[in-house]
This record gives sequence, C-alpha cells and structure tokens, in this order.
Amino acid sequence: MSADASEVANKRIQFANLTKGLADMKCRLDKAQKKYEQTMNKLRSATHKTDNLESGSKIAEDMFKQAEDNRDGIEKKIASKKNELFKLTQELLILQ
Repeated sequence: MSADASEVANKRIQFANLTKGLADMKCRLDKAQKKYEQTMNKLRSATHKTDNLESGSKIAEDMFKQAEDNRDGIEKKIASKKNELFKLTQELLILQ
C-alpha cells in the first residue's frame, strides 16, 4: 500500500509539473501570438504606406508625362511660328 501511495504521489507531482509546463507554454504562446499580431499590424501599416507612396508616384509620373507632352507640343508650335516668321521676313526683304 505504501508503494501505491508513493506511486500516486509521484504521479501527482508529475501531473503538477506537466500542468505548470503547459501553463508556461500557453503563456509563451500568448506572447508569441501578441508579437505576431504586432508584427502583422506593422506590416499592414508599412504596406499601406507603400501603396500610398506608389499611388502618389504613379500620379506624379502621369503628370510629368503630360507636362512633357505639353512641352513638346508647345515647342513644335514655337518652331512652326519661327519658321512662319522667317518666311514672312524673307518675303518682306524681297518686297523692299
């Protein structure tokens, strides 16, 4: 009977140790899950910021392209007007 009581006491001690170990593991798991959520939130925030920056960059690129196209059109008009002015000047010189 003493052996049985000793075995039961040992089993209780083992059970208590396992329970404590399980509680410690749950605590570590909770901490890891919280850290994971924090990291995921930071990642979402960084992704959102990156998306906003890329969107702004795309808009700026489009505006720049449009400005270049406008500049090219104006330069063509200026060249055309210069050519027209040159021809008129030549005609004026001939008439004098």
